[in-house]
Amino acid sequence: MIYLFVILFFAVFSTSALGQAVKIGEKQVVTNWKWVEVRNPEPVKNSTNTFDADDLCAIKHGGVVTIAGIDRKLLLAHYSISGIQHGPSCPTGVLFFTSKKGFSKMAMEYQEVNREEQKKKNLLKRFLRY
Repeated sequence: MIYLFVILFFAVFSTSALGQAVKIGEKQVVTNWKWVEVRNPEPVKNSTNTFDADDLCAIKHGGVVTIAGIDRKLLLAHYSISGIQHGPSCPTGVLFFTSKKGFSKMAMEYQEVNREEQKKKNLLKRFLRY
């Protein structure tokens, strides 16, 4: 009985911690380089490569993922990034699927990167005072 209670408590807690409703148009800044599978119906190009559906390309730090579609646990994401992209880097306009959990993880990673950057700025200010 206690075991069942613990499982139910964990399921409810983890859903509320990670499971805030994701909405179409919601955006998240990418913090880590990651391979994604291209889902565009037409080829997309960066300065050196053309990516067809099912090809892999890399989303990278500073890019923005915008939710374009939602189906239960699966999200259709639209990627955009400033500047000219080369090699395996995804160009602006790439569509790919991600999970709600994966999108939530991006949000948590972004918050952690911001916290770390703020710590570094505060430390630098402290060091420069001496």
